[in-house]
Amino acid sequence: MLKLFRLVFVLLCLFAVYVLFRQESLTILETVQNLDKLAHFALFFALAFGGSFVFLTTHPSVTQLPLFFLAGFSEWYQAAYLPQRHFSMGDIGADVVGILLGFLVCGVYRRIIEP
Repeated sequence: MLKLFRLVFVLLCLFAVYVLFRQESLTILETVQNLDKLAHFALFFALAFGGSFVFLTTHPSVTQLPLFFLAGFSEWYQAAYLPQRHFSMGDIGADVVGILLGFLVCGVYRRIIEP
C-alpha cells in the first residue's frame, strides 16, 4: 500500500511542477475570481497531506521545509522568468495555509485512525 501512496505522491509532484511552472496560467482558473487561490490551497494541501504519509518515518520538517520553499520559489520564478505569469502574495498565503492545514489534518488523522 505504501508503494501506491508513493506512486500517487510522485505523480502529484510532477503535476505540481507542471502547473506551477508552465508558461501561461490555466485558463479555467482565470474565469472565476480567486479560483487560482483555491487551486494553490488544494495543491499544497494535497502535497502536505500526501507527503506526510509517504515520509512516515522522517521528521515532519523533511516534508514541510521543501513545501514552504516551493511556495515562495514558484511565485518568484513566475515573476522573474515567465512573462505571462505574475507574483502574488495571495497565492503564497494560500500555499502556506494549504501546507499547514494538510499537516494538521494528517496529524489528527494519525492520532484518531492509527492509534
